[in-house]
Amino acid sequence: MDQAKDLEELKDTEELIYLKQLMKIGKVWSNYGHHRIYFDVPKLIITSLNGLGLLESDAKNIEMACLSGKLWYDIKTKQFVSRNLHVKNYNLAKLAMEAIDKLIESEFLLEDELFEI
Repeated sequence: MDQAKDLEELKDTEELIYLKQLMKIGKVWSNYGHHRIYFDVPKLIITSLNGLGLLESDAKNIEMACLSGKLWYDIKTKQFVSRNLHVKNYNLAKLAMEAIDKLIESEFLLEDELFEI
């Protein structure tokens, strides 16, 4: 099944809108029968926490913690998947998904702008 067929199978308009919004935030990747949207976790977290007094050293620590981690949305299963994003007492994948939700809820994506990563 290719990516175009995966998108055609989305009958629910809200689901298709959500998927398009995710595509604006992340990078679409298709290969080996997988169709995913990958996200830049450090940038999402730092953007989300910006304005909350995030220190530059904290930002660097987040970036370093995420070097081996990945977060993606699987278009076929309609689920977020993460690897290596749990550091100490922080679930970085959860923070990144919360940032994605905030971006989608904001007027930022409603204005059809891109979140450049």
